[in-house]
Amino acid sequence: MISLSNGSETLFIPLYGKARMSKEKKIISDKKAEEIIDSIDYDFKKLKVAKKIQVFMSLRAAIIDDFTRVFIDENPGCIVLHLGCGLDSRVLRVKRKAKRWYDLDFPEVIKIKKQFFKETINYRMIGSSVTDYSWIDRIDYEDEPVLVIAEGLLMYLNEEEVEELLIRLKNKFTNAEIIFDAFSKTTVKYSKYQPSLGKTEAKIQWGSDGPHEIEKYASGITHIDTKYLNDDYRVKFLSGYYRLMFNITKFFKSAREAQRIFIFELRS
Repeated sequence: MISLSNGSETLFIPLYGKARMSKEKKIISDKKAEEIIDSIDYDFKKLKVAKKIQVFMSLRAAIIDDFTRVFIDENPGCIVLHLGCGLDSRVLRVKRKAKRWYDLDFPEVIKIKKQFFKETINYRMIGSSVTDYSWIDRIDYEDEPVLVIAEGLLMYLNEEEVEELLIRLKNKFTNAEIIFDAFSKTTVKYSKYQPSLGKTEAKIQWGSDGPHEIEKYASGITHIDTKYLNDDYRVKFLSGYYRLMFNITKFFKSAREAQRIFIFELRS
C-alpha cells in the first residue's frame, strides 16, 4: 500500500484524471499514468475525482505539454525544470529531448516515482521541497535556456513563497521562462469546497487576479502570454456537456479567469 502524507496525496488527483482520460482516448495520451494507477495499491475512489476535474486536469496538462514541445524545439540544448512533478510523465509525453530534464518533488514522492521512472544522464530526479532552495545549487547550469514548469503547484504556496521562488529562479538563470497555472483570488476563496481536496490536508493559499500583480514582485519578471483552457482546440472533441460548459465560460470573465495558465520571462 502506498503511503503519503495527506498533503502529498494531491499528486494522485491529476494522475488519476490523466489516466482516466487516456483510457477513454480523450484529450491526452498517457500510457504511463494508466500503468501507474493500475499497479499502485491505493484507493483512488476515496479522492472522489469528478469527471469534470479529470477533463480539466488533462486539458491543463495537454496545453503545457504543447508549450514544452515548442520551447524545446526553439531552444535546442535547453534545460527543463519540472517543479512539483508528482508522478507526472511529461518527460515521456512530450517526446522531445532537452539537454537536461529535472523532475523535483518531496523526497517521499520521488521515492515512489523512482519505482516507475529511471534516471539517465539527461533525466534526473531531485527529492526536495520546492521552498528548500538548496535544490537550486544541484542544477547543472551553464547559461542554457531554461524552461520551468510549475503545474498545479504554486496555489499550494503562500504569496511570500511564490514571490521568493520566482525571484530566486530569476537570479539563478539568465535566460528562463516559467509556465504555471494560477487560480483567481475568488477561486482560492471557494476552493475549500472542492471535494477531492477535502479528502487531503492540502490547502489552496495563493491566487492572482492578473499578471500585473506578479510582475510587481521584481524587475525582470515579465508576462509573455496567458492561455485559457476554453480557447484550446481540444475542447471541440469533448462530449456535448463539457464542450458546452467550456464554451459558455468564454462569455463570463469570472469563470474564464477562475484558472488560467500564465507564461513569464525571467531575466536576472
